[in-house]
Amino acid sequence: MNTIGEKKEELKNTLEMLEKGVKEVFTSDKFKEYLNTMSKFHNYSVKNILWLQMQNPNASRIGGMKTWNKLERKVNKGEKSLRVLAPYKHKKEIEMDKLNPKTNSPYVDKNGNPLREKQPVEWISFKAVPVFDIAQTTGKDLPTLISELKGNVNNYVYMTSSLVEVAKIPVEFENIKNGSKGYYDLEEKRIAINEDMSEQQTIKTMIHEITHSRLHNADKQNEKKDTIEKDTMEIEAESCAFVVSKHFGIDAGNYSFAYVAAWSKDKDLKQLEASLKIIQKEANSLISEIEEKLEGKLNKENALEKEPNRSEVSLKTPYIKIAFSEIEDKEYFREGEKISFEKANKRFKEAEIEVRHKKAMAKENKEYYPYLKTKFILVVNEDTEKIMRYDIGDNYSDDLKEFCEKQLDKENLKLLNKSIVKIKNKQPEIEMEM
Repeated sequence: MNTIGEKKEELKNTLEMLEKGVKEVFTSDKFKEYLNTMSKFHNYSVKNILWLQMQNPNASRIGGMKTWNKLERKVNKGEKSLRVLAPYKHKKEIEMDKLNPKTNSPYVDKNGNPLREKQPVEWISFKAVPVFDIAQTTGKDLPTLISELKGNVNNYVYMTSSLVEVAKIPVEFENIKNGSKGYYDLEEKRIAINEDMSEQQTIKTMIHEITHSRLHNADKQNEKKDTIEKDTMEIEAESCAFVVSKHFGIDAGNYSFAYVAAWSKDKDLKQLEASLKIIQKEANSLISEIEEKLEGKLNKENALEKEPNRSEVSLKTPYIKIAFSEIEDKEYFREGEKISFEKANKRFKEAEIEVRHKKAMAKENKEYYPYLKTKFILVVNEDTEKIMRYDIGDNYSDDLKEFCEKQLDKENLKLLNKSIVKIKNKQPEIEMEM
């Protein structure tokens, strides 16, 4: 583990790398292409944004039919348009009194009657016009400034569970359909992370959203005299994510540089400079807290590895290894526990029945009992592992076997069934649960 002095030097160097990387983005052809495309979209008013969210909460990029056609995308047949209020300018000539510009009184003829003249009058009204979200269109991909991270992460399972603990609020993995990688729900005080992303992207996004939950929650915002602008929040969250990710061996440079550049108001990076102390303090806190959690988990695993006679026993594939499991009033699985597929299937079935019963009883009493998220690694064979999440009690499946039949693709399901048959045909061997 690095000394305090080494950590300070590391943070200083990483933040300098961030600033240099963001400035280089501004001069890239990719950035120019991105700005050119974004200029074709309107900046909608707050009222229009709220109206759009009411019509489609998942909407992300909105444009009219002409805009999408210019971008070589077509609105899908049968799509129902969204509506926004657009200004409509009216012009008309109206006969009125001719006024003296100095006195603002009407000119009069020799009989004392006001002189009349036709004058152009302009006014603006608003009308609802049709627009479409990008999800309602198909065609040429829009230029993107940010490319999703790829690659794996050392001790990924322990990293995710450590981050969940550091967050101190619920972290849920779900299928986010609006293209977002994740979000922090200010009202519900929870974090959502998009499923099926790479390990590097998942960890980086988790750190980004955890930073939002710590720096930009309602209590923090109430403490400040001035309201924090959205772009400042994003710069702070992504800068922290870059610094912390780099400390743990994830190079998020290409992603984070472009992200911060996209949210910066100017090329002098005044917002980034104004937030440097906040970023440095929060990144340092996050690194220390994650290291503490991660070290505890790794030490626990090392202790298990050194258990007497462990080398003499083995757990035959297929089996599962528990990454984390939520606990309400009863612990069904322990973090780090390894269980043969057959025994895990039986235990998931028992847990499913019990949690469903508790949920039903709670509902009768007008109370709530949650389903329990359990994340695990399914080890099919020596070459195949799958990270999965089973929500105990949500009625999705009756046991682990049915869950895998719904979740695994044909190839991996075939491998799993083959491994199960292979184990059944073998003579019983010593097995150890951990």
